[in-house]
Amino acid sequence: TVDVNFNFTHQFSKPQQELSFLALISRNNRTNNFVNAIFNNDQSEINNYLKNINESANKETTVQLDYQNPIGKTQIIEFGAKQILRQVSSDYQTYKANSSNSYNAVGGNIFNYDQKVSAGYFSYTLSTPSKYSFKTGLRYEYTGVDAAFINAVKPAFNVSYGALVPSINISKKLASGNTLKLAYNRRIQRPSLQFLNPNVQAANPLNITVGNPNLNPEYTNNLELGYSTFIKNSSLGVSAFVRNTNNSIQSVRDLLGTDTIRTTFANIGKENAYGMSVYSSINLSNKLTLNGSVDSYYAVLDNNLSNISNQGFVFNVRARGSYEIGNGLSFEGFGFYRGGQVQLQGKQGGFGTYNLNLRKYINQKRGTIGLGAENFFGKSITVRNSLNTPTLSQSSTDVRNNLSFRVSFTYRIGKLTNTQTSKKKSVSNDDLKQSGEGGQESGGSAPQGGGQAPAEGQKPRLPILPKTSTSVKDSVGTKKEETNQTVIPQDTTGKQIRDGVKPDQDAKQDSVPAQVPIKKSPIKQD
Repeated sequence: TVDVNFNFTHQFSKPQQELSFLALISRNNRTNNFVNAIFNNDQSEINNYLKNINESANKETTVQLDYQNPIGKTQIIEFGAKQILRQVSSDYQTYKANSSNSYNAVGGNIFNYDQKVSAGYFSYTLSTPSKYSFKTGLRYEYTGVDAAFINAVKPAFNVSYGALVPSINISKKLASGNTLKLAYNRRIQRPSLQFLNPNVQAANPLNITVGNPNLNPEYTNNLELGYSTFIKNSSLGVSAFVRNTNNSIQSVRDLLGTDTIRTTFANIGKENAYGMSVYSSINLSNKLTLNGSVDSYYAVLDNNLSNISNQGFVFNVRARGSYEIGNGLSFEGFGFYRGGQVQLQGKQGGFGTYNLNLRKYINQKRGTIGLGAENFFGKSITVRNSLNTPTLSQSSTDVRNNLSFRVSFTYRIGKLTNTQTSKKKSVSNDDLKQSGEGGQESGGSAPQGGGQAPAEGQKPRLPILPKTSTSVKDSVGTKKEETNQTVIPQDTTGKQIRDGVKPDQDAKQDSVPAQVPIKKSPIKQD
């Protein structure tokens, strides 16, 4: 994986007036190579082998321009534009062999997928003498998709659509630093390549997966009410939220013939969520800080095409601690557990993840050297899933190898001034639906270790995040983090709430989903 970033910010003499240009080029090349052994019905001997080789390349280019200008001391206007170009190529071949291991090609193709997203936004912020703050904005996005197979046994497809995304955030500063906030915004999530790829993944002929190139994006309306308070050197945040998602992308399974399960994806209709979140940060001393969050919601999924629905509770728990040892040396730990996720036709099991990081500042905090370890008590994470419909029942176990050790080095070049609050900016592309069964967002990796800790006041990036409301700017524009602030209360995802503006998590997608070797009996998969 290669990432090249370019960030330029010009700060005018007028406080808070600035112009920024950001660019990101990211390329990921990957080769998946595995062999499946196909047993007979009683699993006493191997009938044949299936081998799959998938060479893929994923290139993403992003450019964006942002401008903000204060009007007096109580108003700010912001506007900008962004362009995302995604180019993906997947060369896959499937081979079959009998017990003598003599392989013959039985299928393959080259799939090219290009996506272009163009967006522009405008937002207006007003602060009143009565300590109210209002921020409203509007964003327009236009998406074009061109995809085709080199061997044109399957038709090419072209899709284009536009979306208008509004947001409004209202906050009231109360006595003693307490804050009450009400926010509404709309969010668009485009299907990622895993959901669109029409290639039939048939490494296991009794359990095939095929994407749906006709998927539409899903749209989510978010409404959230939050309250935050400070108690001495600690903070507490509580929020309640409602989410309504139309065209929700979910996995759908059916039976082909008498012994083959087919998994595909569809815009099932509606997904509603009603939940609460609690976050707390405790500074036990000048050196030791602990924070954590718990969020839970009740999900209801309804399919407009057939009489299928499902519902249930979902919860997530996060905890983080940091300790300043001294002489520029610090230690940090992070843990996360995600409970079971509700799917249209079943449930995806929960799992946990954790990491530890040791960091050393050098040259007046211009650079860091770090060591990190992730999930070092075991080599893998196990997720158990279940599927139940009137026509079939399936259970599966997903094992993810997630043990890692990291060494990192970072160094900042340039001079920072104290004339204005310095802001760190980076490209944030979170517009794609995350991978995962049943359309549930999943990931499985803890925040990147290696000692590169987040900036002060910033939480580590989390492995799994429920969909939440976003500001107009941050969904298409710049991700901002203050570098000289105290701990800020968090929302349901653990991200900072800053006057109703919520930065989104970066999202990277695999080019084409890898096939996982599965040993399978005709109907039930263990």
